[in-house]
Order: sequence, then structure tokens, then C-alpha cells
Amino acid sequence: MKSKLMIITDWLIFLFLIFVMVFLVMNDYDLFPKILVGSSFTAWVGYLIVRYYKRRPRSKVKAIQLLNEQEVVIKEWYIRDEQGLLIGKNFQNQLVDIDLTDSDYAVLIEKQHAALNCMRGKWFLEDLGSRNGTGIKAAKTSQIQRLKDGEVVSVNPGDRIYVAKAILQFVK
Repeated sequence: MKSKLMIITDWLIFLFLIFVMVFLVMNDYDLFPKILVGSSFTAWVGYLIVRYYKRRPRSKVKAIQLLNEQEVVIKEWYIRDEQGLLIGKNFQNQLVDIDLTDSDYAVLIEKQHAALNCMRGKWFLEDLGSRNGTGIKAAKTSQIQRLKDGEVVSVNPGDRIYVAKAILQFVK
């Protein structure tokens, strides 16, 4: 994070260059000083854009799919620009981002079962203390890793999340 002194200094230089440019234009100076200050101003604006514009890394995951036991997609949620998602079941005024009410195993799923959070383009899964648990099966393995209460694991494209017995798949 930039210090406040650096930010204030950058803005003061920016305002000074604007002031000098306006002064040169208003007082009818020759073309050379105007070009010199104008190019300095343009360079400074470019410098500020490069310095302060940080592009947030995007996740490679495009969507999450709910699969049935025959691995047929029942429902799909597009999550490209999301930062955090709550998995569970909608109940009265308590809405979740990924609603598994349509799942065959809805009776086993808590209202707030698990959470997915994206940090720097990478997704992380956490069980929220559910009775029937949350698990993850990496695309490269055949075993399901059951999460302990409070444990956080990373999720990659192709991985499957088991919310109770409902299957969610991360899709590129």
C-alpha cells in the first residue's frame, strides 16, 4: 500500500503541472515551454496510471455446476467476477449464493453449509460447521478429502465439492 505522504506528493505534482500549464496558456508564452510542460504533464499522468492502477487477478473458474449421480448437470452458476459465495439453501429472507434446494440431497444440506472465497484469483473452500460435512475431490485424485471444522482448502478447475452428498464441479 502506498503511504499517504507519497500519494499527497503525487497529487501535488499533478496539480502543480496543471497550474503551470494554465499559467503558460493564459500569459501567452511561446510554444516551446507549453510543449515542454504539456509533455511533462502527459508523462506524469502515465506514471500515475501505471503506479496506482492494479489489475485484480481473475479466477480461471467460470462456473460451478450441480451434478446428479449420473454426472448430468442439473444447475449452473456463473461465478467469474465473484469474490465470495455462500453455499446452502434459501430460507425465508436468508438467501445464499449457491442454492442447493433442487438437489436430491437437500434434506442433508444446512441453510449455511459452506463458503467459497476468491483471493488473488484462487478459490478457497471452508465448511461452516455443518452436520453432514463438506468434502473435496481434486481432479487428479480419486479420494474425497473431508474438511474439518474451520479448515480451508484451495479449489481448482475440475475439482468436485461434496456438500453433504450433493456434487458441485468447478468448470473453466
